[in-house]
Amino acid sequence: MPCRSDYPDPTIEQRRATTIAEHAVFFLNKLDLPIPQYVSVAADQPFTNTSPDRLANYLCKLIRENEFILQSLPEDEDSLKLRLWWVQHKEQDRLIELLEAEEKRKQKILNIALSKLTEEEIDILGEYI
Repeated sequence: MPCRSDYPDPTIEQRRATTIAEHAVFFLNKLDLPIPQYVSVAADQPFTNTSPDRLANYLCKLIRENEFILQSLPEDEDSLKLRLWWVQHKEQDRLIELLEAEEKRKQKILNIALSKLTEEEIDILGEYI
């Protein structure tokens, strides 16, 4: 069988998972903590099946508990990449919270408006929504 070079590339989600796992391994090493197997495997395998959300939740919790240590790390490339990830992650969480709060506000207004309608008006309105 001839050698080939057309192997598939990891998906965006797999690349995100690997990157987050690499950040976690780096930070766990700095904290001198054991590395969970699923984190280690995800960091070492570009085609990981570990969810990036699972890894992000783990890393987020780890950093929240040790943020003062993150801020005191030397400014090397890995530390700066982790800090950048952390800033972006917190901003994404903030935006999601804003969107969820807005959706909750709109749902409350809708519920108030619907409570003022008769069943017949709700049925008619339902045909247009």
